[in-house]
Amino acid sequence: MMRLAIAFPVALALVFALFSAMALLVNSGKKQAIDQTPSLSFNMVMVEQDTEVTRRQRSVPPPPEIPEPPQPETPKMAQTPMQVTSTQVATPNIDMRFNVSGLAVSIPATVNAPTQNATNTTKQLMPLSRVEAVYPAKAKKRRIEGYVILKFDIDETGRTKNIEVVEAEPARFFERNAMDAIKRWRYQPQIVDGQAQTIYGYTTKIEFKMAQ
Repeated sequence: MMRLAIAFPVALALVFALFSAMALLVNSGKKQAIDQTPSLSFNMVMVEQDTEVTRRQRSVPPPPEIPEPPQPETPKMAQTPMQVTSTQVATPNIDMRFNVSGLAVSIPATVNAPTQNATNTTKQLMPLSRVEAVYPAKAKKRRIEGYVILKFDIDETGRTKNIEVVEAEPARFFERNAMDAIKRWRYQPQIVDGQAQTIYGYTTKIEFKMAQ
């Protein structure tokens, strides 16, 4: 009985010591296992795939060639001879004869007192340059005929000046047109003793007749 009482506590102490040793061994093994476990590290690296990727490159097409615009064809005009119709306009015929209609008639100049470098003449003078008088539209429309007698001087250069209307029939129809024509007439200068002289009071008649 005495032995059992002593053996029981000793057995308990041994069991406790055994379990403590086992627990200590287990804990040290776990700690070593934890220390020896390699740590995991993550390194995010983008790795380019080895597969060849065909990249589509957009090629810019060359600009289209702009064709030159066709030259417009110039239409060839058929050259046909044009027939010109002569239109006869009624204008006074200027002449130096008495028996022709529409003429300018020279009447002997009136006698004036002669002055130095001046002369009078009774002979008929032929103008070197003569402009046709225009038939007045008012008289032409009403088919009126008539005449104008004008008096003027001829200077040393053959130009007319100091033009006056001596007589007009009918009045207020032909005077202005007759004077406009005489202003542009040119005569051969009168030469006396080798010097050009002025002719005073030379008269001319211009008749206005409709064309028949």
